[in-house]
Amino acid sequence: MKPSSVVGPYRIEIGAKECESLGLQRPSEAEVLNIVTLHPNGTMTINLKGPLVFHRTTREACQVVPLNASELPVNYPINN
Repeated sequence: MKPSSVVGPYRIEIGAKECESLGLQRPSEAEVLNIVTLHPNGTMTINLKGPLVFHRTTREACQVVPLNASELPVNYPINN
């Protein structure tokens, strides 16, 4: 899920190692998606601390822990 559809502005800082691994040279080359969890009680949360970062052209991807992870929740409630 694209984080902007549920949390508004969402900014992550990705380390040089992750950028190099994915071949990212500019922010515009990256697409960020987040994992949504449907809990047994019917509530949903989105993981903002461990996004999936894709290279838009090569479609290479990895899950990252952003440099600013301490500012981000693991279980941000959505549609509850």
